[in-house]
Amino acid sequence: MNIRFQEKIEVSADPEKVWKIVSKWEDIPNYWHGTTKILNLGNGLFKIRFAFPANGVMKFILLERERIVVEEYIKGPLRGIVRIGTCKENDSTLLSCDFDVKLIFPYSIFGKWSFNHFREGATHALVRIKERSES
Repeated sequence: MNIRFQEKIEVSADPEKVWKIVSKWEDIPNYWHGTTKILNLGNGLFKIRFAFPANGVMKFILLERERIVVEEYIKGPLRGIVRIGTCKENDSTLLSCDFDVKLIFPYSIFGKWSFNHFREGATHALVRIKERSES
């Protein structure tokens, strides 16, 4: 099952402050509650423990100039890319999240529920990052 969506939120903070938060791999579980544990395997690879009973491996790539984090899920129940970014647009700071992942069987059988669950989780994560940025 493919899960594709984009979420955006306006943040009342400088994009650099937001970037300092989203670019720290070790803080992922603080904001993204679908990830409960992250272990650095080296060479940009990380072992992920999900909130549901499964592990995965992802590449964590920082695109500093664009202020975009690319999480490429390469092993486990999730395959694909999640991009989290921040930018200045007019007088506002935007925080965005683009999901383009595929759930692998048996997790793929949950269909629309999974899509809604991931989208809601992304929205909640962006709100947590926003609150931290504005404090």
